[in-house]
Amino acid sequence: MPNFSDQAIQALITTVEATNNSVQELSKSVKALVGSENQRLVKDEHQKELNKKQESINEKNRQEWLEIRDTINRSKRLHKTLDSVKVKLAAGLAIAIIAAAGYKF
Repeated sequence: MPNFSDQAIQALITTVEATNNSVQELSKSVKALVGSENQRLVKDEHQKELNKKQESINEKNRQEWLEIRDTINRSKRLHKTLDSVKVKLAAGLAIAIIAAAGYKF
């Protein structure tokens, strides 16, 4: 059996203790990393759910816009027509008032 000196044994013990400390620190780091990854996965899953809900809301808004777009366009055309009619009626009314006042055209 080989004869190890106390100094060599002590160095070996110190090395083993240092290795054990390193392994414990590494284990803590891995646990923290796994915990962070699990939190990220939960957040990602929650974000996917939010994205689905938002897409549903967006689709509903798109459908509502498609339904009211024609009404808005008809309303714009009607207002343009009414504005044109108002101008013509105002001009006709002005001519009628002037004619009633006795002006001959």
